[in-house]
Amino acid sequence: MTKRKYNDNETETVEEYRNQTTNPQTWSVHKALRMRAIHGRRYRGQSINIPGRKLLERFQCHDQSIYRFYYPNGQDCVPFACAYSHSLPLLAVGDEERRVSLIRTDKDNTLASASFHKTFYTHADAILDIKWNNADDLLMTASADWLIRLWDVEHQSCVATLKGHELSLRSANFHPSNPHLIISSSKDGSFCIWDTRYRLLRQNDPDVNDGIGHEAPVYGPIKTTQLAHDVSKVKKSKSIKSTPFGRVVPDRSVTCALFVPFQENKIVTSGSYDGKIKIWDCRAGRDAQPIDEWGTCDDSFARPRGITDLKIDSTGTRLFSLSMDHRIHMHHLNNLSQPIRRFDNSKQKLNTFYVKMDLSADDRYLLCGSSNSFVYTWDVERPQSGPVIFEGHEGETTSVSWSGNTSEFASCSDDGSVRIWKYR
Repeated sequence: MTKRKYNDNETETVEEYRNQTTNPQTWSVHKALRMRAIHGRRYRGQSINIPGRKLLERFQCHDQSIYRFYYPNGQDCVPFACAYSHSLPLLAVGDEERRVSLIRTDKDNTLASASFHKTFYTHADAILDIKWNNADDLLMTASADWLIRLWDVEHQSCVATLKGHELSLRSANFHPSNPHLIISSSKDGSFCIWDTRYRLLRQNDPDVNDGIGHEAPVYGPIKTTQLAHDVSKVKKSKSIKSTPFGRVVPDRSVTCALFVPFQENKIVTSGSYDGKIKIWDCRAGRDAQPIDEWGTCDDSFARPRGITDLKIDSTGTRLFSLSMDHRIHMHHLNNLSQPIRRFDNSKQKLNTFYVKMDLSADDRYLLCGSSNSFVYTWDVERPQSGPVIFEGHEGETTSVSWSGNTSEFASCSDDGSVRIWKYR
């Protein structure tokens, strides 16, 4: 007889549960509420808040789930970006050697499972961001060679190249519901919107003919916003000094750009130098206009602190920002004036803009890398309980990703490894 298990000391058959929820003589309000909390997490239309820390503490990474990356000469290679497929146990990893690795996470790293993992070259420089489309049949890579490419996952072939940025890419994201729209941000200080139905430049381009994807069509952006995080009003930093090679100009990247879910006309961006989040109105036929913004500052010196990454929950109402003040801030998207929640820990350090975060598909858990080699996970509804900290990496942990069913997550590190952490 099938049984459901609630904890280590209690089980109940499906028939017993049905009897208790349908028979008035044996029905228990307490047990019914508990069943709803465990399996439905909603009661009378309201979300039931269940502590998630105990679940997070059960994630582990075994030796068979550690994948090492190497250059052809045997030297350690840094994996910069990772992303799980939405529906399959498949992790895509982009590295410094320009490769994409497709790792079957239901297999291990042993020689017997090697044939399940695939690797192919994609760009002329390192891959800095990687994303799946909703159908999981296309993979998008954004590179330091200024290009974005779309890949047919089944055949590992390039189906499109997006050309328009003038420096290294920082982020690239699909629209949550429109499969044709893409938004990207770059170190050149701009963000671009792309539509694969329009702006076909040419079938091939000698400037992007690097021997990879040269037969794929090349697209240009339908909208480009330069100087998206203009620093003309920001006080000059004392750290800008003259050197024998000229003035040292600070990084003024647009570190992340996202579409706001359920709205094709609104996007949100973050800046590395001005430390601001901006919401833009990008209606067709007009230039993008900022309609709301918020800037994070160091509490001691009241100076801008850059923002390295953004995430929006599935409802399109909450925005999470990862700041160089070593904290994650949560805002309501309809009002950026003040963070409604902060996630901080004295151990968490962010020293570079390569550190990223991820939000689980059910919006319950935050995952974040760090400059001190740890991986941090938070229960979104209980920031006061602090993060669960995972140790094992020996270098800065950068990109992180939750699996679609939240049963595992992955982390990339400068130590040349990707770790798969699974619920045990």
